[in-house]
Amino acid sequence: MTQASIAEVVEALRPRYLRAKRGDKTRIGDEFLALTGYHRKAAIRVLRNGRRPKGRDRRGRPRVYSPDVKAALVQGSKRLAPFLPEIVAVLERESCGFPRTPSGSWSS
Repeated sequence: MTQASIAEVVEALRPRYLRAKRGDKTRIGDEFLALTGYHRKAAIRVLRNGRRPKGRDRRGRPRVYSPDVKAALVQGSKRLAPFLPEIVAVLERESCGFPRTPSGSWSS
C-alpha cells in the first residue's frame, strides 16, 4: 500500500474513529491494521492525531551566522588548512568560536 493510499484511508477512517465508542474504536483499529500493516500503537496515534509531516522542526534557538562565517564553515577539510588563520580571525571577530584562555590557547 502506498503512502498516498494510506493517507486516504486515514482521512476516511479518522472521523469515524474520533466519534466512536471504545468497542467500535477497536473494530476500526483492527480494520486499519489489516489494511495498512501498521503496528497497533502507531495506528492509534495516526487515527487520533492524523498524519504528521515528515520534516522535523529544529529545536532551540535558530543559528544565525554572517556570510563570512558561513563561507568559512563551508570550506572542505582538505582545503581548510591554508585558510585557518583567516577563518580563526573571522570566528573571533564574530564571537562564534571558543573563547581563548589568557595563555592564548583555546578552551573547551
